[in-house]
Amino acid sequence: MDEEALLSLLEEGMRQHLLRSEGQTFQFAHPLIRHVFYHEPSAPRRQRIHQRIAATLERIHGDSLEAHVLEIAHHLVRALPAADVTTVMKYARQAGNQAFSVFAWSEATRYYEAVLGAAETSGILTTQDRADLHCLAALACLWD
Repeated sequence: MDEEALLSLLEEGMRQHLLRSEGQTFQFAHPLIRHVFYHEPSAPRRQRIHQRIAATLERIHGDSLEAHVLEIAHHLVRALPAADVTTVMKYARQAGNQAFSVFAWSEATRYYEAVLGAAETSGILTTQDRADLHCLAALACLWD
């Protein structure tokens, strides 16, 4: 969809009081509206949407990926099982480390568990890597 068509749809959402605009961003006018729009598509379609969002974020923030790791990881984890497992594991581990470093324990635990979950289907992690992630997740869970 081109930019003009997208802006027209966003503006229509504002006229219908579904969206509001704050500067360059758009937000749903109410959390229930967001909930309905999020759960309307099927799970496979939501996974593909999250995968496309993550790929777009990677592309537009290519020069500053580290600053956007949490956002990209969020969408990649939501894209499972449709997303590339190796990519999910890479970003989720980085996001877990970032969250851990700023004492965001529950977020760190969530991302470490996402790495472990993705690794189960892929067999990519070594026994030591899995043990390390379990320890980090447990520590973050204890401190939460």
